[in-house]
Amino acid sequence: MLRSAAGDVASKSDPARASNDFEALLHRFDPKRDEARGDRVAELVLIGVDDKGSMAAHCRRVADQSADGEDFSHIARATRAGFDAAAPVRLAVVANDAADLSAKLGHAADGFDDSGPQPFAG
Repeated sequence: MLRSAAGDVASKSDPARASNDFEALLHRFDPKRDEARGDRVAELVLIGVDDKGSMAAHCRRVADQSADGEDFSHIARATRAGFDAAAPVRLAVVANDAADLSAKLGHAADGFDDSGPQPFAG
């Protein structure tokens, strides 16, 4: 139970509570600590390009980086930093590790090589 500065119980809409909840979330998420403990840390990979052919090639390139041992978290951060939300062809992948990312991006690349848009979850 949270209390305001005046000692009253804080409501869910109280800014002090929202601030405390956000701080708790920030302190709870520590990817390096979680990886060191062996916990799985999911990462979000975002890719935005101009056409399906470019998407297939980009997926394969990022999958190769992942398979070659490049840091999984670094790859994810780089894709998010370079993501163009206005691009006509966009992909979001959540992966648990480098092997998972490589497999999902390979599957996505195969889907973009096929004719027609084919949304999938995998």
